[in-house]
Amino acid sequence: MNKYLYLMLLFLLIFTLTSCGTKENTPSEYPIYNNQQVNIDSNTLEVLHDIKVSDGDTIKVNLNNQQTTIRLIGIDTFETSKSNKAYKQAYEYNLSIDEVVAKGKQAKEFMSYLLKNKSQLFLELDADKTDRYDRILAYIWSSDTQMINMQIICSGYALVLTIEPNDKYAQKFDTCYKYARQNNLGMWKN
Repeated sequence: MNKYLYLMLLFLLIFTLTSCGTKENTPSEYPIYNNQQVNIDSNTLEVLHDIKVSDGDTIKVNLNNQQTTIRLIGIDTFETSKSNKAYKQAYEYNLSIDEVVAKGKQAKEFMSYLLKNKSQLFLELDADKTDRYDRILAYIWSSDTQMINMQIICSGYALVLTIEPNDKYAQKFDTCYKYARQNNLGMWKN
């Protein structure tokens, strides 16, 4: 094996082990991706109260005394009710509609678990600030600098949904998604 290939494999192994570990003292029901600590930059907005989980990839918050919907960038979760999109997901992933809805409810429960007792979140914006439904598009960080988007994917409760130009963490999300699938985490449990 040539030296370059060996170094590349070693780098990939180290990256996978350091970026997709689990946090200790977390109920085994919800293994959580352990993000690296980051400095939250000046493009963040502070969200203080009234966090309501709509589903696995959408929350509602009170932002500047106004009810605001936040759509997490880079992820997509299964639907929580029988809708046209749920039927499309069932077809695409070769699942029954009931399996899609069950997985959607798991993702919503996991999001609720991640946000339980969180009084402060930070939103990191990307190129597009809102979507066609006027929802704010964001990467959500908790006050302990854990990215919620990444935790959901790496824990196996979301699909990757990259829509350019909002692709800042697309490679990391893809790596985490593959890790969760290969290790049967979250909704991918057999």
